[in-house]
Amino acid sequence: EIAGLERALARRSGSADLRARLLERYLMRVQFLGRFGDLDRAFALLPEPRESATALDLQSRLDSAVHRFDSALSVLDRAERIA
Repeated sequence: EIAGLERALARRSGSADLRARLLERYLMRVQFLGRFGDLDRAFALLPEPRESATALDLQSRLDSAVHRFDSALSVLDRAERIA
């Protein structure tokens, strides 16, 4: 499933939905299989600049996954102000 999402994202790089789905799959693989290189892949998926509520939500999920809880909460606060 990850390979298919990676191929789809290569064709439609602007798709926020594909980015979010792939990021979630990377996080699951880190959690269940210990593939920590997927954290780097997940962070690389975050859009720049991170100004939309969706992008900030993704960043918050990643921050939380690597136990940056203060940052995750701060980012969520920013996302709520935008939404």
